[in-house]
This record gives sequence, structure tokens and C-alpha cells, in this order.
Amino acid sequence: MCFRTTAKIMLIAAAGLFVSLAGILPASAVDYSGKKITIIVPFKEGGGTDGLARLFAPYLQKELPGNPDVIVLNQPGGGGVTGSNKFQRTDVKDGTVLGMGSTSTFVAYAIGGEKVKYDPMSWEPIILMLRGAIVYANGDKMGLKGGLNDPKGDVAIAQSKPVIIGMKTPTSAELSDYISWRILGANVKPVFGLSTSKQRKAFFREEIMANVDGTGPYLKKVVGKSEFNTVPMFSFGYDGPDGNRLRDPDAPDLPTMEEFYQAAFGKAPKGPAYDAYRNITGLRVMSKLVALPPGTPKDVVETYIAAMKRIAEDPKAAKAIKKTVGSLPVFYGEAAKPIMAAGFKIKPAAREWMSKELGEKFNVKM
Repeated sequence: MCFRTTAKIMLIAAAGLFVSLAGILPASAVDYSGKKITIIVPFKEGGGTDGLARLFAPYLQKELPGNPDVIVLNQPGGGGVTGSNKFQRTDVKDGTVLGMGSTSTFVAYAIGGEKVKYDPMSWEPIILMLRGAIVYANGDKMGLKGGLNDPKGDVAIAQSKPVIIGMKTPTSAELSDYISWRILGANVKPVFGLSTSKQRKAFFREEIMANVDGTGPYLKKVVGKSEFNTVPMFSFGYDGPDGNRLRDPDAPDLPTMEEFYQAAFGKAPKGPAYDAYRNITGLRVMSKLVALPPGTPKDVVETYIAAMKRIAEDPKAAKAIKKTVGSLPVFYGEAAKPIMAAGFKIKPAAREWMSKELGEKFNVKM
């Protein structure tokens, strides 16, 4: 066989090998050697979103190709709007900039505030983590029993006494707490300007009479910590495959708001206010998102999803993540988008109810 024929056969074989490997190997190798990854957190240091970003940072450094440095950049302001707007505007699409989304940023987007210039549905989700939430109250001062102990009596009290709650802003995550009490016909009196940790402290000082917390923080930081009787009222639960609200698996003995309402009024909740509640609490449960900017190449997105899945399988990381967000489902990549879309899709009548409520009570325009 002549040299040219042999060379031709080798080239054909090499081409065939390249084609077969193309289905196995990524189209382009993503490598972050010598680079720095920045995670934008739209809140100040010390909150839940910041804590989760700092939890992920060292694991991302370990799992991303090239083992890049990973830093957290806090961009607080406007209840998460300022940092989210900055993330939306970034021109960096190579995976060196990540953004964190949370309930507050989701609620602000869904309501459509004038300063909101970002669209979470345009982001490239890496991981979406659901987290349960529990509404609780000062049983001693309010005279509430909570749960299914005496729902009718609890509603009568909530309608006759001011239910003082803490909120960051009228459109922050605590809007879920506000609406849940309003559906019960309660006389809700919000105190604004309180972060999550300050709300909890104000509750312990008996400056506010009711509060809402993620299930994990409630079990760790609230139960048994007050000098008075803290009673859990109900949980927000989460949406099952059939659309019905299911109990929080981390608080299985506590009824959902729907169960509490049914026991108190003898009928299921319905109407625009309840539809608004479903949307806002759905966004509340849709607690934490790690995402890449709009337009990030597919190979970069897939690299991050693979890294995040490995992190979630690490026993130490998995334990820390569960401690932060609980046992509710986790969604990766495109699987997160239907969950997000459902939360952001507000019925016209529900939007009208919220617009009127926020406008009349707090002079907020949707």
C-alpha cells in the first residue's frame, strides 16, 4: 500500500473518530483557569440569600473546570431591585458573573414596580430551590391557639385585635404574610423597614405580634426561643402535581392556610384575594435561585448545572443546603422555568385586587 493511500485511510479513520466523539464531548471546553467568578447578591451581608451564595462559593471553586476564585458581591438596595437590575444589564456572558434571585426579587417583579428593570424569566437558571414558610404569632398577648386547635376562635381574635407584623417594604417577601392574614379578615398593621432578622428580633421584643419565617429558620431560631408562648398558625405549604397545596414536609403536623381557612369558615378559600395569595405565597416558596445572565451560551449553562448537581450530591454540602432551604423539591436548568412561570402568572382579577389593596393601604402603584 502506498504512503498516500495509507495517509488517506488514517485521515478518514480520524475523521470518523472525531465525529463519534463529538456526541460525547462538549462542543467547546469551558475552562475558568486563572479567572474570577462573581456572584451578585442583591442584598446586604448576613441574610439568607447572602448565606446561601457564600455556602456555594467554595464548592463552585472546587467543581468548576479550572478551579477559579469565587467571590460574593453584595449589591443591596430597593429590596433586591438594585442588584437584580445590575445583573440584568451585565454584558458578561462567559459564566464569570452569576446572580442570586429570592422571594423579594420575585415578588417585586411579579407586582411590576416602576424601578424593576429585570426579568427573571430571561435569566438562565442553574438551580431553583423551594423553601417552606410558617406564620406564627404571640399566643399570650393575642390569645391565639394556632393550627387546628381553635381556628374559629383564632379568626375572631384576629378580626378584633390589630395583628401587627413586620415588613421590609410593601412589596417585599412579607407581602405573603400580610395577604394570608387579610384573607382571614384580620386587622393587619404592618411595621415597615424591618429586615428578616430585625422582624424576628421585634417579635421576641413583643413589638410585633405575628411574623413569618422560612421553615428551617423557624424551627432553629424561633421554636423555644421566646419568653412567651409562640404559636405556629399555619404553613404556606407547596403546590403538588395536581395543583393542590400540600403540607410542608418539614412541618407535617401544621395545617396549610387552606386547611386552617376551611376549619374556620366551613368552606374552601376562593376569589381574587385568594388567587393573589396563591401567587405571592408560591413566589415565597420559590425561595432561592442561582442563575446566569440572559444569552449565556448553552455549554456554559450545562457546565454550571453539572457542577451544581455534583455539589448537591456532596454529603456535607447537601446537609448544609437542607439546613438552609429544607426538604422541598429542587429544580435544575430548564426544569425551573415552568415553576417560575406559574408563580409569575397573576390572574387579572388577582392583580386588580392587589393593585387596589397596595394602592389604598400603602400608596403603591402596580
